Amino acid sequence: MARIETTETMVVPSAVTTLKRFFTPSVIAVVGANRRRGAIGSEVFHNLSAGGFRGRVFAVNPHADTVDGATAWPTVAAIPAAVDLAVIAVPRGSRRWRHR
Repeated sequence: MARIETTETMVVPSAVTTLKRFFTPSVIAVVGANRRRGAIGSEVFHNLSAGGFRGRVFAVNPHADTVDGATAWPTVAAIPAAVDLAVIAVPRGSRRWRHR
């Protein structure tokens, strides 16, 4: 029977902790949420906010003050909480959303 080294077993809890924040986030940022219902980002934001998610959901849109009645933040860095998961819902190649 193979012997497991102590250093190998120490890596596993760290990976589990990291994945836990991915699979059970308490704070989600939806990048690309906008004021137009029907757009992917807006629907993701609305469904998370109104659909029973128990954590906090933040809309990220540098071109809007509010999205679906909630404050829209210009960047993920501006959100006043540690974000566990970000959903990126912006059009491919969109100049409006390129990192500055």
